[in-house]
Amino acid sequence: MFTSHYEKLFGFAKIAVLSLCAMCTVQPIALAATGTITGVNQRPWILNDNGQLKSETELTVDNAGGAEFDAWVKISVPGKADYMESLGKLVAGKATKIVHVLELAKDGDRVTFALYDNKDGAGTALDTQTYAQIKIRHWRFYVGHNSHLDIGYTDYQEYLKDTKWPGFWDQALLTDMPNSDTWADDSRVRLEVEGIYQLDTSLRVRSADWFETLRERLAQGRFAYGAAFANNAHSNWGAEELARSVYFSERFFKDKTGVESTKSIIMRDEPTLSWGIIDALVESGAKSFAIHHNSDHNPWRGTTVYPELFYSQGRNPANKLLVWNSPVANYCVDELNFRGKDVTVLMSNISKKLMGYQSGNKYPYDVAMVNFTNGSDNGPMLTEVYNNIKALNDKGYVYPRIINANYNTFFDDVATNWGSSLPTYKGTIEDWWNFGAASTAYETGLNRVNHDKLSSAELFATLASVAVPSCRYPYEALANAYENMILWDEHTWGSPRPAVDEQWRWKRNTAIASDVASSKVLIESLTALNTRIPTTGKTIVIYNT
Repeated sequence: MFTSHYEKLFGFAKIAVLSLCAMCTVQPIALAATGTITGVNQRPWILNDNGQLKSETELTVDNAGGAEFDAWVKISVPGKADYMESLGKLVAGKATKIVHVLELAKDGDRVTFALYDNKDGAGTALDTQTYAQIKIRHWRFYVGHNSHLDIGYTDYQEYLKDTKWPGFWDQALLTDMPNSDTWADDSRVRLEVEGIYQLDTSLRVRSADWFETLRERLAQGRFAYGAAFANNAHSNWGAEELARSVYFSERFFKDKTGVESTKSIIMRDEPTLSWGIIDALVESGAKSFAIHHNSDHNPWRGTTVYPELFYSQGRNPANKLLVWNSPVANYCVDELNFRGKDVTVLMSNISKKLMGYQSGNKYPYDVAMVNFTNGSDNGPMLTEVYNNIKALNDKGYVYPRIINANYNTFFDDVATNWGSSLPTYKGTIEDWWNFGAASTAYETGLNRVNHDKLSSAELFATLASVAVPSCRYPYEALANAYENMILWDEHTWGSPRPAVDEQWRWKRNTAIASDVASSKVLIESLTALNTRIPTTGKTIVIYNT
């Protein structure tokens, strides 16, 4: 009875205690949202939000309190109405969120960011920070595409002419360009050959139908050629050579295709610009010059003292070339990862480059250029580069415009919008690349003599064809002699291996063939002219050129 009584008693007590404990259980208390804005990082990417331009800004927020909450930021731009943007869930720790800032009126405008835990911005802000901001420029960012022209460095020259280079143009004309015809115009594949020698020699091994496809793309501005014959070592050239350097594009290839060149000169490896050639180029129609230096032997590179954009003035002050001096350490470096597979990395690199331009006063322009999307000499264009540009443009940003472009489009933009503010320099950008001349002294000396001899042969061949009815003007012989003379003075001295191989023999023969041809034409022309001089007995005829 006793036991039963206490069991009932304690059983009741247990129930009472449990009930009391249940009533006394501590309920969780909601912690107040906390957050601190610790920094901002502007990006050059601009969206059009219902007619209002807004640039992306990375907002770094520290939620030290640890409680997760829905975060909002009120953005205050001078002269504009305040507006709210959602930051999404803000978890414990630091986080970087993308917000969109209305376009500023000027550099230095102070933008205020106020952090809230509600979408209406009600109550006191969790944190408020104000930063002086840069007005993001409306960037046009041009990407040029071409294959670096090294005549005989990587491969035997005849293989380059007959197989390798034509294969590059096949890829562009028959695959890459048709595949991009439906893309937005900025994204469509474009290609400019570095030197007309690359393209002109390809015509010999392609059909008439192929040539018509080329002409169509040239007329569209999708395929292009510049004013340069090749990458020539200016310090090797003679006076007539300077004058003739653009004949091959501005006269011969234009006559073949009916389409003008871009009037641009693309110079790689050989980062030099002779003062004497500026007048010759400008008076032959050239307008611009792109320098892509090779960082080998960097202590002697003379381009580093010049800005990225400037005019180079000839001996005649009216003659000026617009120059883009590539800031990249080497012409074949893909500094921004256009060849990569991660577009976010590419976007980040572009952001750093463009915001770097805006961080100081050395580059006040809103137009920029990057080039050489292939990292090898005599290398093909890369389809992934085109695809990455399309992927960027498909994101819907209005700026920066990422533009597949030929050089003249970039230069025309610079000249139109910034030409009057560019600095002007005169003189020679010295040539440190021309060590090949010393290593091939005999052939270089032979070609130097031929600079004058060939022009004399041309003069007397002209006189002979007029004075002697039976003497035909040796057009083909002279044209080949000039081409060979200029090919010797091109910047590539055979393969990188110091050997007497087929690449070296081909190169050497350009100097010898030009010398032989000019001597033959000169002798035959003078012999023909001698027949028109009435003499009696043995006579010495002197021709003074």
